[in-house]
Amino acid sequence: MKTEELINILVRSEPKKPIIALGTLATFLVALCGLLTKFWLGLRPELEAMTIPMSFCFKTVVLSSLVVLTLQALKSSSVPLGRFTLKHFAVFMALFLSAALVYEWVTTPVAQIGSLFLLPNFKSCLVYVTLFGSFVSIAIFLLIKNAAPFHYERTAGFIGFSSAAISALGYSIHCPIDSPTFIVVAYGLPQLILYVASRLVFPRFLRW
Repeated sequence: MKTEELINILVRSEPKKPIIALGTLATFLVALCGLLTKFWLGLRPELEAMTIPMSFCFKTVVLSSLVVLTLQALKSSSVPLGRFTLKHFAVFMALFLSAALVYEWVTTPVAQIGSLFLLPNFKSCLVYVTLFGSFVSIAIFLLIKNAAPFHYERTAGFIGFSSAAISALGYSIHCPIDSPTFIVVAYGLPQLILYVASRLVFPRFLRW
């Protein structure tokens, strides 16, 4: 970090203390997205039957880890001199998901994987994860704007990432498809959309 950048951080006034912790807000938002999904869209058939397949557990682990990682990245970016402390966990999850992708592509016909994206579930996932995430991003922004981010665009981008991850976790109780490739694409595209939108909209309002 350059000397003038450090000086700019130190001369700023003390940021306001948030009225609620970021993790607490995220937990509430995940629960809210889950409730909206349950009562608006309904649960996936296995959950309706009170059974939990291992593939659903895999998807839940991946999406929950993504929530944790994006929130930690957002938290470290929203304070002066913040540090991302989950690098090893991020590497582990990247390797874990990569191994799942390799296993799927080795054991599953390509046509079968591709057919998943022709199902209505793909479009629904894109629409609802992006829709829920848009509202989630507003709630997170209202909390983060009182912090002291130095890199406005990067912090705004992490708002989009974490919002999409939270909404994806809440929505996942409806989607019956647990394919690793489907997870990466169907839940990854809303991440990209909200990341770009957040970087375009929020930075001007984060300046304090």
